[in-house]
Amino acid sequence: MVFDWESAFQDFASAHFGYSFNGVKREFYDMARDPNTPISPDQFSELFLEFVRRATGGYGDLSPLPGVVEQMELLKEAGINIVICTWTPGATDARPDGSATVGTGIAQRVTEELILKHLGHVVHKSNILFSSTHAKKRVMLEERIPLIVEDNAETAVGVAQSALGAIVMPQPYNEGLAFPNVLRLDSSNQLAHAVLSFFDKLDDENMLAPA
Repeated sequence: MVFDWESAFQDFASAHFGYSFNGVKREFYDMARDPNTPISPDQFSELFLEFVRRATGGYGDLSPLPGVVEQMELLKEAGINIVICTWTPGATDARPDGSATVGTGIAQRVTEELILKHLGHVVHKSNILFSSTHAKKRVMLEERIPLIVEDNAETAVGVAQSALGAIVMPQPYNEGLAFPNVLRLDSSNQLAHAVLSFFDKLDDENMLAPA
């Protein structure tokens, strides 16, 4: 949850296809099935593919959400190893070590370039993984990653069901979320403090592996 893809996508859909998102408040993570949005699932799928595959004006031109880069810089300074696990159309579940397909399609390439442009000083290229939403828990278990930062309540609850931790960035569609091992922030500016507090607690319980 680093880049503001939603605003850019809505602008794209409005400018090129006439769909108006003015005044829309999302209630559900699945934009295509949220009754408050003006597009159907089929329309969303078509528009989203067009959006991410654009050489300009698509994923490669997204801007970071306010304050998120600064929060991640604080985590880097504190010695936290950050892994970004994301998904784009046309990119199968991929790992830089070659255990899955790498370099599939323009969407994956421009997404990686976007991440490195804004976060290359925080996240190493080898720590950018491409994985479907439903596979993130498996990635965490395989890579021994104890904590995820998400906006999708389903993903957060899913990893929490396996005794992992989840921090949820505040969005209208995850309001009211409450579940064991899941913390929903009131502000994105709380991110670094929440992550560091999580690892401090693990350290206090002697649950961190030696460096």
